Amino acid sequence: MMEIGTIHHIGYLVKNIDKSILVFQKLGYSAGEVFFDHERLSRLCFLQHMGTTVELIEPQKDSDIYPLLKKYNNSIYHVCYEVPDIDQSVEQLRKNGFLMFRGKQKAPAISDTAVVVFLMNSRIGIIELVQEGRLDDKIC
Repeated sequence: MMEIGTIHHIGYLVKNIDKSILVFQKLGYSAGEVFFDHERLSRLCFLQHMGTTVELIEPQKDSDIYPLLKKYNNSIYHVCYEVPDIDQSVEQLRKNGFLMFRGKQKAPAISDTAVVVFLMNSRIGIIELVQEGRLDDKIC
């Protein structure tokens, strides 16, 4: 049996991040700053409530994730797991039927040293892995 890390955040794809933040705040979430991710061409915001972190993602029209709005309109589209060794986790997930569709990238919205990767499985959809505190030349 393979073990995955703890949930880091739940990712919501939204059409309008500002309006979505207001709704989450009504539910008791506190919002961080809205951040423009130049790598993903999207506006991002992390919200917190009682130990749960939600990431709102508003892709710009020229973002490669913009077409996903048709399928995931204002809804959850990925779960992110924090892992101690992203390379080892990717290898294990590939052996268990996951396909990597976006390679390792910096994740400045999470931290200056975070690295993420996105994988897909036809039975559960998209997952993201994040490893904090690791940057090297092979990653980005």
